[in-house]
Amino acid sequence: MRRLRAALMLALTWGVAWAAIAAIIAVIEYAGPLAANGVTGAIISAVGMQALVGFVAGAICGALFSLLLAAFQRRGRLETLSLLCVGLLGALATGWLGLLYGDAFFAPALAATTSLPLALASLALSSALLGGVSAAVTLHLARRAPRTLAAPDPRRLDA
Repeated sequence: MRRLRAALMLALTWGVAWAAIAAIIAVIEYAGPLAANGVTGAIISAVGMQALVGFVAGAICGALFSLLLAAFQRRGRLETLSLLCVGLLGALATGWLGLLYGDAFFAPALAATTSLPLALASLALSSALLGGVSAAVTLHLARRAPRTLAAPDPRRLDA
C-alpha cells in the first residue's frame, strides 16, 4: 500500500510540474499572436488546455517512471541510487511520449520544415530530456527530504 501511495504522489508531482511547464510554453507560444489580435479569451483557453495536457502526460510518465524505478532499483536506497541511472530511467519512461504525442500534434507542422523521422526524433529526444531532468530533480528532492515524519501524538487534541 505504501508503494502505491508513493507512486501516486510521484505521478501527481510530475503532473503538476509538467502542467506548469506546459502553461509557460503555451503563454510564450500563444500570447504574442493572440494578444496582437485582442483575443484574450483564446489565450486563457489555450494555456488551460496545454496545462491539462501537460498534467495528464506528466502524471502518466511519473507513474511509469515509478514502475521502472521499482522494477530496476528495487533494493536501492536513496543514498545508493545513481543520478545517471535514475535520469536514464526517467528518459526511458518519457521518450515514447514525444513519438506518440508529437506524431498526433506537432509532427505535421514540423514535417513541413524538415523530414518526418527527424521531426519525431527531435520530439522524442526533447521529451526524454524532460523526463531525465524530472527524474534527477525528483531524486535530488527525495534526498533532501526529512527521513521520517513524526507520527501525531494521539493524546494531543490539536494534533
